[in-house]
Amino acid sequence: GVGTTGFSALNFNYEYISDAGLALEPELELEVTTLEARLNLPPIGRRHSGRVRERKDAGGWLMLHGLEYHQRKINYGNPSLLTTTNHLDRVHGIGYDFSLIYRPSRKWRMAFQVKPGVYGDLEGDIDSDHWNVKAALIVDRVLNSGFVIGIGAGRSAVFGRDLPLPLLHLESRMGSNPRVRVFLPTLAECSWRIESGIELGAAARLNGDRYALGEFETADQENPIDRLRYSNLTVGPFVSFRVGRGWTLMLEGGGTVYRRFETTLEDVVIDDYALNNTSYFRLSLRAGR
Repeated sequence: GVGTTGFSALNFNYEYISDAGLALEPELELEVTTLEARLNLPPIGRRHSGRVRERKDAGGWLMLHGLEYHQRKINYGNPSLLTTTNHLDRVHGIGYDFSLIYRPSRKWRMAFQVKPGVYGDLEGDIDSDHWNVKAALIVDRVLNSGFVIGIGAGRSAVFGRDLPLPLLHLESRMGSNPRVRVFLPTLAECSWRIESGIELGAAARLNGDRYALGEFETADQENPIDRLRYSNLTVGPFVSFRVGRGWTLMLEGGGTVYRRFETTLEDVVIDDYALNNTSYFRLSLRAGR
């Protein structure tokens, strides 16, 4: 989502969601490992002391953009029980993220984000089913205290399907205690800086996508599938601290509270892998502020 945190040139994320059985087939366990990398390109806008800064008077604007790639690897505890996903073991996402933040006055701010990309197993030809465009528009009110309240709307596949979504943005001033960051429905985070460079907190994070698939068939070759709907909502504590010069490491763990793993054919569900909730671990490494 569109945020107001400091510029970070590189981001690397690793997420492990441990194996969990299906509600109707507990012997078929499934685990997912996600690797993600983001390269933030130099922002365009006003600069002050080497840092990008929005103007406080009318007409201030800032453009942020970057390239993203993620890979989800799927492992099965008992492959002999598989049906439609007998060859589905890896999906990818490649996208370009563009955000334009405009501040017509000191009290108001508007943020527009668009993210075109390719999402699928990348097996065979890439066609229109692989392409997807996510977008969001948020209007923020900046209070005298620095607290931000905003509302907006967007189009996202965070629930595993392309859906129009209402958006709510709440954010406290950077560096304040406690620090609050909310971008519903994808993020709710509260943290406390205990000393320079060390932050403790807890977060709920929703992430997901819909992926186009190649020529997959069921074990009996009667029901092909063309898409995967994937979504997870995780909740847990985290700690972040500085490592080396200019790098911040975040460690997070907890449990899932909502999961979606469905294969479809022309938007008709073929298999609903109703996964039980399980534990997760996330590691993030960020270069910059």
